Parts: sequence; C-alpha cells; structure tokens
Amino acid sequence: MKPEIRVFLLGFALFEKSTFESFFKLAGHRDTGYIILKDIAQAQVVVVNGDNFAAVQWVTKSVKSPQKALFIGAPDPAGKWPVVAKPIKLSAILGLLDMLVSAGKSASSMSSKPRMALNLIGLATTGLLPAGSGAPIKSAF
Repeated sequence: MKPEIRVFLLGFALFEKSTFESFFKLAGHRDTGYIILKDIAQAQVVVVNGDNFAAVQWVTKSVKSPQKALFIGAPDPAGKWPVVAKPIKLSAILGLLDMLVSAGKSASSMSSKPRMALNLIGLATTGLLPAGSGAPIKSAF
C-alpha cells in the first residue's frame, strides 16, 4: 500500500471541497495518496482557505508545530506557512503537501512522535467544524 497524506480542508465551500476531493482521486497515479479527513485531529496537514477570515484566525491561534498548514489564496498573516496564490495550480499543492509531510517525518524521527495540539472547542465555536511574509510559492510542477 502506498503512503497517504491525511488532509483537513478548513474554510472552504462545499464545491471547493468537492474539487479537492476529485483532484486527489485523479492524482492516484502518484507515489503518494491523498485523503481528506473529517476529523482535524487526525490530519497531517490543514489546508486553509486564506480568504476565509474565521479560518485564518483559528489557524493562527491553534496550529502549533509539529502540525502543518498550507494556505490557499491570501497568505498566512504571520508568514509561518507556505501559500499557493490564486489562481491555484493543483499540482503545486500536491508538491507542497509532500514537502510539508516529509519535513514533518524528518523532525518527528528526532523526537518521540509529537501529536497535534488543537483547540477543537475554539474551532467548533467559529462554525468551521463540521457540516507571511507568506510570499506566494511559484512551483515548477
């Protein structure tokens, strides 16, 4: 079985989530699989709609290392996480997901496999769950 990257989509509309899901299925020929989870606590990477103010606020306050985030659209205000500017190239997103998770594996092999620290109560109260310099990254994918 090929390795999978577990992703949680935060702050996206249903049609956008559906687009990601379709694209991840079409990317099945790659060495890595991609799965969208409904439980943020199990995700390796939180993909954030940078244009959704509530999602951005939640992530800037709740996502801590070793948890990873990838911003789509507007950049992370703190400049901590990579961003893919719009219009997006979905293949660039795959490359960044691969890089974020492989970087996390390198770091976690040096520690005792740290767990994600999430403020799920804060996420639920924002209505996001369930239903920076942050310069845009140019990709060769």
